[in-house]
Amino acid sequence: MEHIEWMPWSDKAFEIARRYNKPVLLSIGATWCHWCHVMDRTSYTDPRVVSAVRERYVPVRVDTDKRPDINRRYNMGGWPTTAFLTPSGELITGATYIPPDQLVDVLKRVSDYYKEHGDLLKFEYDEEERVPGEIGQEITLEVASWALHAYDAKYGGFGNEPKFPHIDTLRLLNTMWVWGAGDTYGQAFLHTLKQMSEGGIYDRVEGGFFRYATQRDWSVPHYEKMLEDNAGLLELYVRAYLSTGDGSFLDVVNGIVGYMESTLASPDGCFWGSQDADEEYYSLDLDRRKGRKAPSVDRTVYTDKTAMVIRAYLEASVVLPGLLQRAESTLDFLLEKAEGEQGLFYHYRDESGGILGLFADQIQMALALVALWAHTGNDRRLEAAGRVVSGFDRFLTDSGYADTKSGHEQLGLLRFRHTDITENAEAAEVLVDLYLATGEADYLTKAKTALRAFANTYKREGIMASGYALAVKKASDLAYVTIFGPSEDERTRELERAVRRQNLPGVLVAREEGGESSVSVCSGGVCHKRLIQPEETRDLLRLLRRFH
Repeated sequence: MEHIEWMPWSDKAFEIARRYNKPVLLSIGATWCHWCHVMDRTSYTDPRVVSAVRERYVPVRVDTDKRPDINRRYNMGGWPTTAFLTPSGELITGATYIPPDQLVDVLKRVSDYYKEHGDLLKFEYDEEERVPGEIGQEITLEVASWALHAYDAKYGGFGNEPKFPHIDTLRLLNTMWVWGAGDTYGQAFLHTLKQMSEGGIYDRVEGGFFRYATQRDWSVPHYEKMLEDNAGLLELYVRAYLSTGDGSFLDVVNGIVGYMESTLASPDGCFWGSQDADEEYYSLDLDRRKGRKAPSVDRTVYTDKTAMVIRAYLEASVVLPGLLQRAESTLDFLLEKAEGEQGLFYHYRDESGGILGLFADQIQMALALVALWAHTGNDRRLEAAGRVVSGFDRFLTDSGYADTKSGHEQLGLLRFRHTDITENAEAAEVLVDLYLATGEADYLTKAKTALRAFANTYKREGIMASGYALAVKKASDLAYVTIFGPSEDERTRELERAVRRQNLPGVLVAREEGGESSVSVCSGGVCHKRLIQPEETRDLLRLLRRFH
């Protein structure tokens, strides 16, 4: 059977396109993408399509997980993305899935259009100019009210079908509930987690969550499983268990960890990116599944996604203590294998070399390092986080931090740098934590600068601004709890258990070796009192609430 000979995204592919004056057919997909596989089996094996592509195009294929920077600039509304580019990488037009008969016609029409108008095609990337504004708790309250408005009181979650977990929005509901904004937030948070874990989006046979549900009631999932989704949901179910003591939440915590360890854990101690969708496989019960080959796994280690797991494991180590050591060994793996020149981290590594210097990887590594320092008191982790953050200026623009560093690849639309509200919010969170940990005011200044860049545009994001709202609250509250005392001392360990078994979202809870076993409570830049008995920590939440 004839097939399309795809080329990787490279200067070489576009040079061939320029030499033969052919447009580029750009296919963006993923190993977990069901309709990408369908298009490969149908459209891209049709002899008419193969012939037209060979005659008229230079075909280029990109994996969205490996090249999120390319996907961000060329995605046409989903996966697969079928985009048509000039030999210089300008966008002509595009769509998502295109069936064979339609694709044959599209290939001819786009090629003819390029021959007639190719010299005139020039894409202008018109990112909105941002005017910095003021930030305050009103932003958090506003976005939280949008979340309640979008909340589905019957089935949980937000909006109708298709239904995604919206992890940041659930984090926001939990945060508002904990800090006394009203039980309505807590009801929405807990009800959604219950509905998801009891619905089809949760795999009760092998554990772990699927990416999203096609139905409003969560009954029918889209069957791919993503590492980063399960990491985010793990943290949420831990927090739900800590707040309620409901054992069903702990069961889900164990189910997520069990899935990640059995299916996505790599032999060298790290984690792989995702597992493919297979509706027939997942419709089988346990006994019948045992006789079938499991859906394939993307055996790529992604720095940002793995760093998310480290943070989630640290949260879960409160109820599953063995995960602390697992998180530490995984972080050491990334430090050894993923760090490149100038202190920047690779997005992934393979025989082709990998991609160095995407902002998401730097942010997530810094967050993971700070989190591990907070759980262990190991100052080497804090120093390493500071070194990562010192490279943030390479990503700075006039309107926040960009997703690529200055001097990044310039081919096609990659010459335009993109500033993302969620990535800037995450950067602000780690900068706030470093300020609290070190007292260096420059960290807080940079955090607020990143947040102010979006103060006049966040409204357009709707509930997708939930992460931003959380970062604004964190930068305003500056809540910090320190557990003092020798780590080998039983009273210190007892105090730490008592503190960490509370749901304290947005609060940096850190260890500091030495001194009398005690707990210091700080908020708004002022430390209020020290607690020396484990039972006193029961008042920790109330004490912190007084200053929120």
